[in-house]
Amino acid sequence: MKTKQVPEWLVLLRLLFCSICKRKTGKQSPDANGVVKPPNHERRIDSEMRRRVAEMSLAEMMRELLTSEVTGLPNRRAFDEADAASAVAMSDVDGLKALNDQYEYAAGNALLRAKAEALREAGLEAYHDKGDEFIYRGNSIEELQANLARARELLKARTIVISTK
Repeated sequence: MKTKQVPEWLVLLRLLFCSICKRKTGKQSPDANGVVKPPNHERRIDSEMRRRVAEMSLAEMMRELLTSEVTGLPNRRAFDEADAASAVAMSDVDGLKALNDQYEYAAGNALLRAKAEALREAGLEAYHDKGDEFIYRGNSIEELQANLARARELLKARTIVISTK
């Protein structure tokens, strides 16, 4: 098998670009061949286990398209495609970035999953928008406020276990 030689100017350009990115984001620099290895704490869940789209059934494709990979809740696309609601609310998770920075994404993802479970248990029609943001649909503001208060109490009482690999 013949290996492809990477031009020196391209390696230098990649090194320069990655050193600038590393200063801004703290991400890893490329090796001598210009290859950047992914960090040990990958944000995506089970990315190695993903099946090719061509191998998926229509139901599996729809589930992937309309479901948050982290929380298992319907995602923003599902919210946008749903019928109009009488009441809509939004919330976020305060301090998620700091939690991820200090304990890596496993901690943040565990918190997001725990919040999603509390929302389901409280009977909310909840959607995971992106990052730390959640959207809710209901029949009235009062109903949403009562269910959100119930979810808040459920989440406060919960112990969140963080699994690390």
